Amino acid sequence: MVSEYLIPTGIVIILIGFMLLIVGTLIAVFRSEKNLAGFVFFIGPISIVGGTNQAMFFAAVALSVFLIIMFLILNRLI
Repeated sequence: MVSEYLIPTGIVIILIGFMLLIVGTLIAVFRSEKNLAGFVFFIGPISIVGGTNQAMFFAAVALSVFLIIMFLILNRLI
C-alpha cells in the first residue's frame, strides 16, 4: 500500500528542508549578504508570503506555488 510509505517520506522531506535551510544560511553568511530573508506560511490551502526585497519575495512566491502544486499532485496519487 502507498500509505505505509507516508511517514518515512514525510520525515525525509522534513530532513531535506532542514538541510536546505542550513546550507542556505551558510551560503548567505559566507557571501556576507545582509538583510536577505523570505518566508512562506501555509494556513490550510492559503499561503502567506513575504520577503525583505523583491527578489526574495518572488523566490518565496515561486516556492509557494511549487509546494501547492506538489500538494495537489500528491493528493491525487494517494
